[in-house]
Amino acid sequence: MFETVILRIVHYLLTVSTFLSSWFYRIPSLLYKKADLSARSDARDLQKLPLHLGLLVLEDEFSYKDIANLILWSAAMGISYISVYDVNGVLKRNSKLLYDIIVQQQKYEDAEKPKKEIHLRIVSEDREVSGYTHSTGTELYLLSIEDGRKNIVRTAQHICRQVAAREMRPSDICPNQIDAIIQDHFNCPDPDLVIKFGDVDAVLGFLPWQIRLSEILSLPSHWGLDYKSFKSTLYNYGFIQQRFGT
Repeated sequence: MFETVILRIVHYLLTVSTFLSSWFYRIPSLLYKKADLSARSDARDLQKLPLHLGLLVLEDEFSYKDIANLILWSAAMGISYISVYDVNGVLKRNSKLLYDIIVQQQKYEDAEKPKKEIHLRIVSEDREVSGYTHSTGTELYLLSIEDGRKNIVRTAQHICRQVAAREMRPSDICPNQIDAIIQDHFNCPDPDLVIKFGDVDAVLGFLPWQIRLSEILSLPSHWGLDYKSFKSTLYNYGFIQQRFGT
């Protein structure tokens, strides 16, 4: 009799444990699906949406899962270009790890939902990592301080060669001309919005030419950032009146 009771208790505990375990592994899936669907809907309610979003991770440690969430939420909202920047290029060197986490997050989507594409580009290495699938026309760039420096040096060298070959006069050099040369290499528009993560009150070399007209908003950290906080930042951006001078 006593042994029977013990066996029933053990059986009951195993059943409860299996049930709770199954729900534990489903929670991230349910949370991601909810945020993903909300992003698609919320994008229609924003005053404006950046064409190019810069994410500056100016913190000592990186949460690849949280960075992947930011990328996927941005793509779901319909943002066409996303640049993720850290000074030392840690994210670029670990692009495969970030890729794997994005793919894992995508498994949380409904299998029958049509999937679209994200293209990851490592700009300074002139290579592309394909395979991301989420939103049409979304280009993802991983950048470091070297990308901004090299872009300016390359542009200056190009202009010097043209002047030396008498293909351009010094008086022809203007911001529009520099823009055209930089765009020819970078192949995406300047960032409309830059979200800076960390307590550093600087952009630390992020695309120094391209962000001269960008709006910059700050958040204390990317660690544990939830969708509501991300949406709130884009909501605040929508009410900023950008002034380009006279």
